[in-house]
Amino acid sequence: MRLFRNTARAQRVSKPHPILYSVLVLGLSAFCIISAIMGLMSPAADVGELFKGDWEKGAVYEGKTHVAAPEIYYIKHSVNYIIPLGTEHYFFIYNDDASSAVAVRADKSFIDKFDANGGSAEGVEIKGKLRWADSGLRGRIREFTDLYSEVTGETPYKLTDYYLDLLAPRNFILRLIVGLMLAADYFMVVFSLKSGSMPRTREGFRTVKGIFMAVMFTAPVVIGLHLLIFV
Repeated sequence: MRLFRNTARAQRVSKPHPILYSVLVLGLSAFCIISAIMGLMSPAADVGELFKGDWEKGAVYEGKTHVAAPEIYYIKHSVNYIIPLGTEHYFFIYNDDASSAVAVRADKSFIDKFDANGGSAEGVEIKGKLRWADSGLRGRIREFTDLYSEVTGETPYKLTDYYLDLLAPRNFILRLIVGLMLAADYFMVVFSLKSGSMPRTREGFRTVKGIFMAVMFTAPVVIGLHLLIFV
């Protein structure tokens, strides 16, 4: 009899705790939603302040830039060099007289908004968050600074330890989507368990509802991995 009681107890312990599940999922959902809204609503300073050396880490800057340089640095992310998780692309933007430069992280197509000489008469609207640069990017910035000095005999002002993340607004939106999907997943699981319609077999996940639930469970994980890389 003792053997049966121990077995039953072990089975009960192995089941996921509903309160723990609720706290983890709803807590993560709330964090994603609140932090995303705060990021999207953060006040932005003029990007011209960066070129003057007046900056603050973590602050948001926006404005127009008329001059940019081709890609100066990139980082490819993957799982065991097989499954691609995304590529980071970095460029320089300059003030109007090209005496100051700031590195930015943006989509690969960012430079296509400028002409062949890296200029834009109308200017390109940008908005991003100032972040700490890794050692590879800092080294690349210094290399370009030294090269510019050798060619022109001048030393331009550059933020050597930071970059302006133009992907931040998009990532805040993705974080908001993850938060909303986690909340939807939670209530979907609760409703399915209470109604007894939760798929429990392989065949169950081949139905329309099963496929939908699988996508809803997988999407936040995939987007979350992407966001972890681009934070």
